[in-house]
Amino acid sequence: MIESEKIQSIIRKATVMFGLTLITTAMMATGGTPVARAARSKMSNLAGVLDDDNATTFCFPTILQNASGRKYGRAGLAKINSLGVPQGDVVSSSISQRVRIQCFANSSLTGSYTTRTSAWSTDAGGDITTTTACPSYRPYPGFLRCQIDTSSTKPIVYNGTSCGNGVTSVSPVPATCLGQFTGDTATICSPLWNDTYDQARVFGTDVAANFYEGGKQYYAFGDTFSSAAGADWRSNTLAWGTDFDPSSSALTIADWQKSSGKAVEVIPSAHCSGSNEISKIPGAGFGYSPQVGQHTRVIWFTSVNCSPADSSSYSQFAYQTADGTTFQPGNPKWWAGAGAGDFGPGAIWIDRVNGYIYLFGVKWFGGGVRLARVKLSDNVADMTKYEYYYADRNPVWLRDTLGNGEMAYYATNIIPNSPGLRAEMSVTWNSYANRFMLGGLRWTNGGGDGVTLELWQASAITGPWTRITSADTYAPGYYAPMGSESFLMNGGKDVYFLLSTWNTTDYSNYNVALYKYSISRSALNYCNTSDN
Repeated sequence: MIESEKIQSIIRKATVMFGLTLITTAMMATGGTPVARAARSKMSNLAGVLDDDNATTFCFPTILQNASGRKYGRAGLAKINSLGVPQGDVVSSSISQRVRIQCFANSSLTGSYTTRTSAWSTDAGGDITTTTACPSYRPYPGFLRCQIDTSSTKPIVYNGTSCGNGVTSVSPVPATCLGQFTGDTATICSPLWNDTYDQARVFGTDVAANFYEGGKQYYAFGDTFSSAAGADWRSNTLAWGTDFDPSSSALTIADWQKSSGKAVEVIPSAHCSGSNEISKIPGAGFGYSPQVGQHTRVIWFTSVNCSPADSSSYSQFAYQTADGTTFQPGNPKWWAGAGAGDFGPGAIWIDRVNGYIYLFGVKWFGGGVRLARVKLSDNVADMTKYEYYYADRNPVWLRDTLGNGEMAYYATNIIPNSPGLRAEMSVTWNSYANRFMLGGLRWTNGGGDGVTLELWQASAITGPWTRITSADTYAPGYYAPMGSESFLMNGGKDVYFLLSTWNTTDYSNYNVALYKYSISRSALNYCNTSDN
């Protein structure tokens, strides 16, 4: 965020303040064909549906061989809990699925091919379907993909189609503003979708780091005020909704964590009273269930100093285990400064198959992007379980056996700190491009008006990351591009994200709006156009 001007403005006003498509639709009918669905995934290597306990039901396609030696494809449904632990095969009356293969005349999978697609599953659980075997004249199968149709939660495509081979262009640049997400009036663009002043006395706010937990999309906001003059300063607030379709006429907030009708500060901050801390700013979050029925929400925040301005002492996780309660800070905690972690949010991406969370860490107000990971089943509060990515010679993940976070300081910059300094960002897996995509902010003039919004892509989470330079947007006053896999539409071709706006005069134009761009991609050989 544009903290240089923002914090100075907060300090000036301090004398006043001290004294991140749940459409429940029936789907299955006779004949195994979904007639009214909530959402359907694209054909992919791996597609899944998140449930209310943060587990994921995936379709897993496999190429098998029958007794006659004929090859065929099969997809079964299996569940993996939020810790990455397989729960075995499942049946689900709310999911139907099918599988597709391409059949070639040679084992190198070149030349002409025949496509075979199974019918939608018709058994009660929709657990297994099979394709017609590859014909004898084209007996070699490849590019096996499965597809999910669900009546509960919008599917996620976890692994790409066989078509996507990276983003080639983005349009339009800059992205289109579709509507204002927060505020009292539509000052960024129309319409105003949520009158957050009426909802929770939120006149101005920013960041909107969003994440899925327990069937809801949560939004962690930064400094929040109830008037243009900056009254009722709260360092952070939390809202949520069950709207996973940003392509609809509105993206709605259902409620806020509040008291007496006003959004409350969910991670208490000192505000320069008896401490050198001015604010606790959320940058990323995630949700998981350590045990069945235990819902945990985590916000990764930065503690910002009163003096010197634009400095930070540490970043830390804060945990909430029951709705409406304050988030409690705990480990991990990365201290700032030479020889310490200096590792703040950044972004978080969850590997829902293997149970890892990946943390993209940045130095507050400067530096490149470094990468850490931890297995959710290993206890995210245990810093000795964290690994940091080093690629100066031979790429390797190194465990922080001392548990003090200092290894983060020396980890490899997967995205460089030059030109410009990287800051708030979000990371998604985009199945249409078959790439990880990172939308972030780069200061080109030490903050202030020198701001560029960037888009990066990589085929692996460790990189190499390359910048899509045609997507660069010089956008003074705009920051914190916050995307989500819930906000990828049309199989990932259409990308929606939330963006904050800062006004240096007052808080009347300090809010969050929804933006959209579309991507074009390079296609691999033998791409099946019906997968698009």
